Amino acid sequence: MDALPFPPVDPELKSSLKTMAWGTVAFMLIFIAIGFALRDELTLVGKTIAGGLGYPGIGLGIMLSDMFTLPIPPDAYLAIAATAGMDTGLVIFWGSLGSILGGIGAYWLGRLLGKTPFAKRLMEPFRERGEKFIDRAGVMAVVIAALTPIPFSIVCMLAGMGGMHFMTHFLPATVFRIPRIAGYFLLIKWGWVVAGGG
Repeated sequence: MDALPFPPVDPELKSSLKTMAWGTVAFMLIFIAIGFALRDELTLVGKTIAGGLGYPGIGLGIMLSDMFTLPIPPDAYLAIAATAGMDTGLVIFWGSLGSILGGIGAYWLGRLLGKTPFAKRLMEPFRERGEKFIDRAGVMAVVIAALTPIPFSIVCMLAGMGGMHFMTHFLPATVFRIPRIAGYFLLIKWGWVVAGGG
């Protein structure tokens, strides 16, 4: 089995990571502000949706977001879970499972449908920059997308289109989605408490 290739982080990648870190801080500040302004409304919406979906529904929503790049990001489901007061361990388990399965689904969509004219047209806005990112960073591109706000589904699809080896490179990298889901859920939950909702 080949070892995972972890190349040194180049300056452009460091710049992207800094931008993503600031984006995370901005996301948390916005979430706290919204929590202050709409605490009662968000609690009601969170409990209504969570009551209907339950934990597997949160995982399913995240899976679909991470497979198809839906307009509803995975973090929206984490916010629903936080406002509904759902159990931290179960949200992290179902959210991580859903996200990893979504990434795997995106990879195979890219691998199996990537050569079709429809898929090429669909991925055109992201293809050139995404392929350069994957060429430069290798498996680290998937790890970085798993840990940061970079669209995980798009990187996974491009990894499939580019033929990244599934078992030895792609699949181990998706495990890094677990700390991303856990970290963001804990941050969102903390933000909700700070906003007076918990």
